[in-house]
Amino acid sequence: METEKMVRSIVEGYSLSSVMIPDPKLPSNQPAHDETYALDFLMIKENRFFAMSHPHHRGFRDRLPENHNSSLSSFIYSLGYKDIMANWSPGVSELRFNKISARYSSFEWRLKNDHRLVWDSTGESGLNRDVTLLRKSILNGERFKVSIQDEDGVWYVMPVDLINLDKESTRFDVRTFTAYFPGLIPDHEGLDEKIEEIESFLIEPDFYLTRSNSVPIFFAIYSDGSYYTYFDEVREDVRAFQRVMVFSTISDSKKAPGQ
Repeated sequence: METEKMVRSIVEGYSLSSVMIPDPKLPSNQPAHDETYALDFLMIKENRFFAMSHPHHRGFRDRLPENHNSSLSSFIYSLGYKDIMANWSPGVSELRFNKISARYSSFEWRLKNDHRLVWDSTGESGLNRDVTLLRKSILNGERFKVSIQDEDGVWYVMPVDLINLDKESTRFDVRTFTAYFPGLIPDHEGLDEKIEEIESFLIEPDFYLTRSNSVPIFFAIYSDGSYYTYFDEVREDVRAFQRVMVFSTISDSKKAPGQ
């Protein structure tokens, strides 16, 4: 799938996973095996992105130093950023970089059309006024995610923690889960330069270990067009999003529009 179409599909509600074979030439990857990650946290700028798994990965105990517990971590894969990937342990501020091609003998992006659009701030289909689908999905106990384009034009795709929809009106608010990205990734102005610097330190197939601060990514989104971030919580700043789309899961008994 071409990159532009892939990115558009992700923004429009498709779920993203990685399907890979860790390179069995590396001792830690033996024997050859198949694996997959759900990549539920995405930061997209134009047609490039970083996609991150939930931060609950643990290593097997036989690969740890004696009498050590593993640190919780997540895996981060990029598209359009020089094949860079990372293993990120925010609890101990450790960030290990490598190239996707250096660690995997096979790596594929997989998209799944498993969500339906239930609200759209642009209102192209009347969904900025009608919350019928949103309310039905809430009352059905479905799971949600949002695509939000901030004031700088950057898209974030995030799973939803909670939606509150007024019973007597169309007003609602959305709170996302909080993603903890390494600090260099949200630094959009200096990101390309930093990626080049990291690339110069890589000695494939080994990971390049560095340290990073953790940047919480969180959105509280309101149906009136405003939102705030994690860092705004201690201030009274109000931001205006460019666009928000809310998606709910498609159960086995339902089909996405057009299917």
